[in-house]
Amino acid sequence: AAILPLLRPGPSEPAVDPFANEAPLLPPPPVASPETKPFILIAEDNHINAQLALLVTQRLGFQAHVAHNGREVLGYLTSSQTYTAILMDMRMPGMDGIEATRRIRLGHAGVPVSRVPIYALTANAMDSDRKACLEAGMNGYFSKPLRIKEIEAAFREHSILPGA
Repeated sequence: AAILPLLRPGPSEPAVDPFANEAPLLPPPPVASPETKPFILIAEDNHINAQLALLVTQRLGFQAHVAHNGREVLGYLTSSQTYTAILMDMRMPGMDGIEATRRIRLGHAGVPVSRVPIYALTANAMDSDRKACLEAGMNGYFSKPLRIKEIEAAFREHSILPGA
């Protein structure tokens, strides 16, 4: 049996990165888009729930970035991107949504960001969860699965719906 030699790039050939097609461990930093649609920050560690939240916010006329935990949320908020609102999962690994909201409200991501409307996302529909969200400084509470009409009504009430 013949043994094939290892293929190495020659002096004029670029090196091949074997990991080039893999997803990064952390999302890339947000980049402002030339589009005029406002941005929503979605904090959700579950891929399916994040995709649903993206779909709902896009249908409402927003662009969105997705963070997978509270630390990533704080990172996004300290970037140059302006967010109209945050949809924050309560239970995420590392820093959860309650702690991230407390830190945002205390100005840890900057004073201008401390007043951005934050809405809890949770599968738990218990009164104690709703109370914990409001005590942390959240403006509202959405149960999963998300319902576009419920989010639309809350955004309209807070005057953050595009075109409203």
